[in-house]
Amino acid sequence: MKQIKRIMNPIFICILAISLLLTGIPHSAIVMEAKAESVKSGNITEGLTWQYGSDGTLTIRGNGSMPDYTTVNNCYTGITTDAPWGDYLSDITKVVVSGNVNNIGKCAFSDCTSIEQVSLSSSVKEIGQSAFARCTGLKSISFPNTLVSIGEEAFRGCTGITHVIIPDSVTIIGSGTFQACTNLTDISLGKSISSIKSYTFSNCTKLANIEIPQNITSIGTYAFSLCSAISELNIP
Repeated sequence: MKQIKRIMNPIFICILAISLLLTGIPHSAIVMEAKAESVKSGNITEGLTWQYGSDGTLTIRGNGSMPDYTTVNNCYTGITTDAPWGDYLSDITKVVVSGNVNNIGKCAFSDCTSIEQVSLSSSVKEIGQSAFARCTGLKSISFPNTLVSIGEEAFRGCTGITHVIIPDSVTIIGSGTFQACTNLTDISLGKSISSIKSYTFSNCTKLANIEIPQNITSIGTYAFSLCSAISELNIP
């Protein structure tokens, strides 16, 4: 059974606060000690490993496929995840995927709000559902020219992203992939994409420029809803 990591549980924080008042121990000292005792590396699968560095870099390396994970953002219990690097969700600033990793698992890095950079190996063919959802610190991402599919809501709520270029190797973009990327201003879609799914760019309020490929055959409901900056959309 996967271990659930809990971040910022309000009940725990209240108990901790009372304890600090009684003992006089600085809160920062407690947090630093807890982080120091957390596991900073391990196996993901038989062929994949992970390692978190003191500079904020999370490195995934090896051969094979990443599993899917579950992340829940609850106003009462905080953020919970079963990803093994869950203790560092708010500390990870860079993700490096190297070696022969086939995919990015579902919810692998969702709610990692401090991520600014992502480096993906050319072996990555698929980005799973909600893989980077709500990574609000992410400013840009470069996709490898071998990428084939981007899952539903993979970058939903990534409010720091401003520009996106989808390579021609990509054939599938899931629904809601860039939904609520409120600072996204322009995007270039690869020539191999034939369908724009529902809610793909919904609530991208600053999106003004988008290149729609010639072979687009369908556009889903609300794909561009609330995209108030678009003045003209040329559909082949």
